[in-house]
Amino acid sequence: MILQSNSLMRTRRGLGGVKLFNIPGVIYPESMFAAPPGMHPRTGLPYSRPPANTVSTYAVAKRLGILPSSARALLRRHKVRFYIVQAGTAPWTKYWSRRQVQRLLEKMPRQPARQPRGTLTLHQTMEMLPCSRSTLQRHTANGRVRVVVRRHATPRGLRAVYYYNAADVKKLRTYLLFCAQQREARASKFG
Repeated sequence: MILQSNSLMRTRRGLGGVKLFNIPGVIYPESMFAAPPGMHPRTGLPYSRPPANTVSTYAVAKRLGILPSSARALLRRHKVRFYIVQAGTAPWTKYWSRRQVQRLLEKMPRQPARQPRGTLTLHQTMEMLPCSRSTLQRHTANGRVRVVVRRHATPRGLRAVYYYNAADVKKLRTYLLFCAQQREARASKFG
């Protein structure tokens, strides 16, 4: 039997240098050629040592003053490149690209954890207004009440806290009380 050049079996390198033959009708899964995210691209296994210019999850959590689980969620949300490392029989640990982490930390707001002047907290606002929280939200969406958002560091991560402009809340209170009086007047007139 004479083999033509186009009928010879060609090989393709898979993960770990494994030779995979191109056989007609056989389709190899892509996972045999590409390593899972965070794994070593040549072997498809975890790194044995952290790559250079990486930082651990615990170091990022300590820098931000939050829990490691919250730091991990924050870094995943911002799509920071990670590397999975397993030294010996130790459990897998994630290391993150130091440059991307630095860029993220520079972008993060560094606002003081105190109430801005001339504003009220949600609790103070709800005590002043004769309405529900959903009504207050509707008025803020319409622009009647201005809102200042501050991010406060908590053990679970950065938490957005809303502060409402005190002058706008007083005007809204006057308006809502006026509307309530009008309704009562109409009810007593027709009732």
